[in-house]
Amino acid sequence: MKQLVEDDDPAGLLASWLAGEPAPRRYGAAPFELLALASDSRLAVSGFSDPPSNLAVSDEVEAWVTASDLDAVTWEWMLEPEGRGNVRLHIAAEFANPVPWGRFLVDLAKHPGPREQHAVWRLVREVLQPRVVR
Repeated sequence: MKQLVEDDDPAGLLASWLAGEPAPRRYGAAPFELLALASDSRLAVSGFSDPPSNLAVSDEVEAWVTASDLDAVTWEWMLEPEGRGNVRLHIAAEFANPVPWGRFLVDLAKHPGPREQHAVWRLVREVLQPRVVR
């Protein structure tokens, strides 16, 4: 943790640690469905969709879903595979809901946008830095 707190680019460092992870699958959904989709109990929001990020992203959803629920979720929400879709689903055999803080931070760090990168920097400074003994 000390390395993360002391790094000038904690988002880049986090992303590099888990660079081999599969990217989330991208789907397209009706924009008016996104808020309800994010509330689906089979999903656990993460990254920019998780409230601690303080990023008001209303036109996209990022979440975790189990492999066993993926087909049902995509069918019921009429999600269409799209390379630049507005829904990003991370697939796992199982996951915690809510997503653990470290996992949320990694998911957020993998977004190259300046808002997301700054949010990671801010969260590392606010949450981790006070816990790291120098």
